Amino acid sequence: MKVLFISLSLALSLLFGSTTIDSAVAYDPSGNWELEVELPSGKEEGAITITKDEDGDYEVTLVDTDEDENIELDEVSFDEEEMVMTGEFETEGMAATIEMTFDDDSVEGTISFAGFEITFSGEREK
Repeated sequence: MKVLFISLSLALSLLFGSTTIDSAVAYDPSGNWELEVELPSGKEEGAITITKDEDGDYEVTLVDTDEDENIELDEVSFDEEEMVMTGEFETEGMAATIEMTFDDDSVEGTISFAGFEITFSGEREK
């Protein structure tokens, strides 16, 4: 009886343990994100497009919806555990950094350049 109980316990723990491990899927921030950007002059709308290439590297494009300008980020990195993406770009001759924190289909972030910091938030398009 004791051997049967131990065998059953082991089988159940393997079954449920492997199901939990196999069902865990890494977060992927890929998609089109609509943003609301907080500027000193007021709120503006913007967008970010995130894609993942065949090597697993992320490509990020900032889209200015008012002026149809796109900015490609350099040095993009994504921490899957913290769900934080960072990148760099140049705007009007100044180096800038961006940090985005994801929560499922929501994002919050900051853009820092020349001692200034701009905040934004947004949602992934469905």
